[in-house]
Amino acid sequence: MKRTYVLIPLVSMLFVAGTVWAKGSTSMATASNGWLIHAATLPPASSYHRILKATRSRGYVHGTDELIGAIKRAARTVFRRRGGIPLVVGNLSRLGGGDIASSVSHNSGRDVDVAFYMVRTSGVPVVPVRYYHFDSQGRSGSFRFDTVRNWELVRSLLTDPNIQVQHIFLYAPLRKLLIEYARASDDAPWLVARAEEVMRQPRHSSPHSDHFHIRLYCTLDDRLSGCLNTGPTWEWVDNFTRDVDRVSLRLAGDFHHADTAVAIASIQEVGRIRGGSAVEELGRALGDSRFSVREAASQAISVMDNASFVVPELIRQVRQSKDPRWTLSVVRALAQIRDVASAPLLLSVLSSTVDFSDETRTAAAQGLGGMVYLPAIPHLISCLLEDARPLREASATALHRITNHHFGSSRASHARWVRWWNKNQLKSRMDWVEASFSRRGIGLSSNRGHHVARRLLYCIRKGGADGFNARALIQHVTGFFIERQYYNDLQLFRLYQSWFRRRGVEAANETSVDTTGVSFERLQH
Repeated sequence: MKRTYVLIPLVSMLFVAGTVWAKGSTSMATASNGWLIHAATLPPASSYHRILKATRSRGYVHGTDELIGAIKRAARTVFRRRGGIPLVVGNLSRLGGGDIASSVSHNSGRDVDVAFYMVRTSGVPVVPVRYYHFDSQGRSGSFRFDTVRNWELVRSLLTDPNIQVQHIFLYAPLRKLLIEYARASDDAPWLVARAEEVMRQPRHSSPHSDHFHIRLYCTLDDRLSGCLNTGPTWEWVDNFTRDVDRVSLRLAGDFHHADTAVAIASIQEVGRIRGGSAVEELGRALGDSRFSVREAASQAISVMDNASFVVPELIRQVRQSKDPRWTLSVVRALAQIRDVASAPLLLSVLSSTVDFSDETRTAAAQGLGGMVYLPAIPHLISCLLEDARPLREASATALHRITNHHFGSSRASHARWVRWWNKNQLKSRMDWVEASFSRRGIGLSSNRGHHVARRLLYCIRKGGADGFNARALIQHVTGFFIERQYYNDLQLFRLYQSWFRRRGVEAANETSVDTTGVSFERLQH
């Protein structure tokens, strides 16, 4: 254990809610939207492994202590048990984590790409200097997928008591080869079952026919520092929820501490580790007499997965508040939570020109746009006549997100919005989205499937309302949709680009696109 957690009253801001820090790596937030503190470094080479030259030159050679240790142990195990060739390692993470080129993960030090072990047709092992794509039969030119060594690698990772493996992304036919070999080798049924769960061909990216992509779960100490797992939690995995809950409930005991700094730090720590077990206590902290404590509680609630539990209390706070600062803080929290139960309240805030400040109404507009609340459209249009520029801009942005139309945020744009609304209010939202894209040359009735796909991808890369509605259109046409929660615009672009390519969109110049099944025909098959 790299850190010791001592839950004591906060006596110094050098301590974070009673957490005593020591040296060691820390994986923060998610694999796709996180960072890495005090990273460990994988050496360029040893008797058991090699790092690809391109990876070394980019500096993508860092990870958590656990990941670096697991790579070394697994490489050594395969070397010793199956003959002396090294494991070839590709991308890990940057020194401080964050985005790396051509990837939507590897952000927080828990991901590593590893080249397949391979042999020549004669059976002689080969140390690859790059990745090689293998077909469904495990062939790549004169090379063959080394089922024996690759299974030994997987086996070593899944039996390593120091780590918990979440994913080993792998091309489905190669996965089949490994599972069949494992069963024929009489490996333990529980081990084979775990391998079947963990080894998956990813849905939203390349099929991984040229390398393994391995991801570890957050460790206990990293979970208690703010590391977040996304995706499946296998039945045999300890996600440390009970530990997080226990720590959160202990921290909740300090939410009303007489020392305001202690109270705020405890609340912020619970928010950072997403301590959902303390959400009820956070709701009670909304009634604290100190504004700074209440504000910290509202911010912590807004990031909780179970924030909806406290939405009724947040609504009550807005209705009873006589403090404009507090009203603004709560409205901002509701806007971030985006629970539709709060939409009527946010709409009443937006529509009131007397009871709420322009800043609070701006936050309400942002929330209504975020939850795509259609009844807000005429009220948002009315706000375009307001004097406050931030309110007009927030209303125009919300209208853009909801309708996919953008006529500007000036007072002059109000008349255009009124005309558009009078003409189109009986149509569906997807009618609005399609009509707007059609005007920009992204028409679903065109014969330019490749062109349409490329323009939609550009919109996703651009982000904002255009990106959101481009993804909505793709979902409408194909049923495919990726939630934005854990990805930035560039990552979403890469995921959709990979998905399009896998369905032949790059060659879809002759494919018609309509709204019935529509084509992106090549996308669906």
